[in-house]
Amino acid sequence: MTSTFLVYPSSPTGNNRRLELAGLDVWRMARIDNVFVYPSRINIDRFKEALSRTLSLWSFITGRSRLDTDEQYFIEMSNNPIPVTLFTNYEFVKWPFDSNILGISWAHELGDAASCLNFSYTLSRLYQHMEPLEPLPIFERRLWKHDEIDPSLLSTMKHFRDAKPLEEMWKKFMIDQEAYDQVNLSFSGEQLVKLRTLAGEDNITIQDALTAYIILTLNKYCYYNDDKRRILRM
Repeated sequence: MTSTFLVYPSSPTGNNRRLELAGLDVWRMARIDNVFVYPSRINIDRFKEALSRTLSLWSFITGRSRLDTDEQYFIEMSNNPIPVTLFTNYEFVKWPFDSNILGISWAHELGDAASCLNFSYTLSRLYQHMEPLEPLPIFERRLWKHDEIDPSLLSTMKHFRDAKPLEEMWKKFMIDQEAYDQVNLSFSGEQLVKLRTLAGEDNITIQDALTAYIILTLNKYCYYNDDKRRILRM
């Protein structure tokens, strides 16, 4: 059985503000599709209330992507509801692990992976009747100006240096899908904390430590020193 309902922000905080987007923000091929597994029943009314409060804190999620006459993309914070689909499966005698599944899709226009994680963490805390952790999100984008560009740094920014038209990038992306296999790595929370501890510096995040670990593993066991795939810079 499937049902869809709309969830509004608990209080309208967008006020139709405009959030200008930089070029990489509109890289719509980049999307995060996450699935969270819960070992207990999800209270739908409680979930809707928590999501509604979360949307008030993350007001641009209830906005709409626009393109103005100057070819500038922006998000209009218009306090729209977001759809939630509830799917109840009665066909299986028993689900694996007797768990519930929560799926979320996050577009790059809304932020990077860290933003997605912070949004999900805020939703989780509010669902548990806990207050969200500070600092709360702000909505400002640092747009590069043409007169601030330093050409000497271009060689270190592969995503700019090798930029191609969308059609060409999409063709290459589809070829990569056929040429490479996906590898899924699973780390427990304890392992991630230990990785960060081994890094030995307070200003290194868990994601920093995990990325460095994967790069070190690839360089040490998969690539020779003269391999062009060897990763020399994060």
